[in-house]
Amino acid sequence: MSSLTRETFCQIVRGERDKSMDQINWDLIEKLAQELGLTKYATAKWRQRKSVPHRWRLPIVLKSNGLIRWDHYRQLDNSRPVRRPSAPSIN
Repeated sequence: MSSLTRETFCQIVRGERDKSMDQINWDLIEKLAQELGLTKYATAKWRQRKSVPHRWRLPIVLKSNGLIRWDHYRQLDNSRPVRRPSAPSIN
């Protein structure tokens, strides 16, 4: 929690931030990912795809000291549209 101030942490927990909870989580994920050495470009792709690669989920959970939980990733996974393969074309 060294990267967050106590005030910001309390605001996030109480839901007193101006942004939606989803936005707060993405901002936090991006901040933690950058502290882990990832680029803004990489985290921008995650936000666009609405998913965090499995390789980075555990390090982000550990770095967040409980602010990001596994349930958060489950919510992100469930909010993504299901990709169904298209039917093969018959020529």
